[in-house]
Amino acid sequence: MKKLIFSACLALFTASIGLAAEFHVAPNGDDKNPGTARKPFATIARARDAARLVPGPNTILLRPGRYFNTEPIVLDDRDSGLTIRDKTPGATAEVYGGVPVTGWEKWKGNIWRAPVPKDTPIDGAQGRRFFNLIVDGKPATMAQTPNAGSGFGGGAGRAGNTGIRVPQEWRGYDYSDAQVFTFVGANWFSEMRKALQPSPNPDGLLPIDGGSGGFGGMNDRFFLRGVLEFLDEPGEWCLKHKEGFVYYQPVSGTPDQHLIVRPTGEKLFEIRGRAPGTPARNITLENLSLIGSDFCSHWWLFGENQDAATPDPLQQGLVFGENVDGLIVKNCRILAAGHSGVWLNKHALNCVVENCLIAGAGFAGVYANGFMPGEGPFKSGAESYVNKGHRIENNFIYDC
Repeated sequence: MKKLIFSACLALFTASIGLAAEFHVAPNGDDKNPGTARKPFATIARARDAARLVPGPNTILLRPGRYFNTEPIVLDDRDSGLTIRDKTPGATAEVYGGVPVTGWEKWKGNIWRAPVPKDTPIDGAQGRRFFNLIVDGKPATMAQTPNAGSGFGGGAGRAGNTGIRVPQEWRGYDYSDAQVFTFVGANWFSEMRKALQPSPNPDGLLPIDGGSGGFGGMNDRFFLRGVLEFLDEPGEWCLKHKEGFVYYQPVSGTPDQHLIVRPTGEKLFEIRGRAPGTPARNITLENLSLIGSDFCSHWWLFGENQDAATPDPLQQGLVFGENVDGLIVKNCRILAAGHSGVWLNKHALNCVVENCLIAGAGFAGVYANGFMPGEGPFKSGAESYVNKGHRIENNFIYDC
């Protein structure tokens, strides 16, 4: 507590003489430190808490190195005016939305496995299931069949919109973590469906969820994934959450020669004002490497009773902003997002995403998502126009 008071007093003095308060963070820091250049904090969350004690605008400076997070970094209207940036040019501060996977052992052939916390019923806990694995800053490929190409099941066949029929030789496999990535209708869109039971029926029918039901449902183009027996190529991985193991076949060398991270949430930065009338204003993320967030068990085009709207639980981004005004993300590397790289949701005004590399996202690079007709507490269409004024410029968006 004394060190916290000292940190606040130092920052107050800095602000009183006309200088912006700065809080330093380093991988080898200590959250018991005062957050000075000589004695930095260890985590962004600790620096955020210290910055909230003094008037802004304040800056959090990250030293080069890697920062791993067990939960999203949450900012709100108390953090208005805050800048979080790399202390040196080049985005050498790497902020991960997850933690490293260690303890790898050889399993079969060139497939390795490592222990991970078993699934827990509380979403967001460290033992949560995960659907993305980040290897050296890129998303690995979940074990699937066929391995590549246009789909068509690799031996399984479609059984209407809510099931697939697997061949005899696959009927003893464990489908507890299985997903079906399927094209729908006339191949304009795709969805991710989850398997509804760990093993198929005696006739080989594996029930899957029905998706959003749009465009006539799934067609014959699909990939079945998340089954350990399909892990047959370098770069593929598979989770067996009930066993508490993740499996991986490295492209080169051994897993210990790579940085392998399991995500711990579907957001890395969650920036959300308390209400539309009290937005988080003028928060800046600058010159950072933001790496890795999770996907989910199923992804539908539409929600129930919604027309052409992404279901609310799927409105996710590695950088997520809602009830924000003037959010700036610039000169950043945004890599391996499970959903979108940047998601501007509902009430979001005058935001900027510029000079960023966004690669390997599971959905979009940048998505601005307002209200659908009839949604929200509005009396007119003009009144509902509350996601606007953005500048998305000079970004390189690849492989999303």
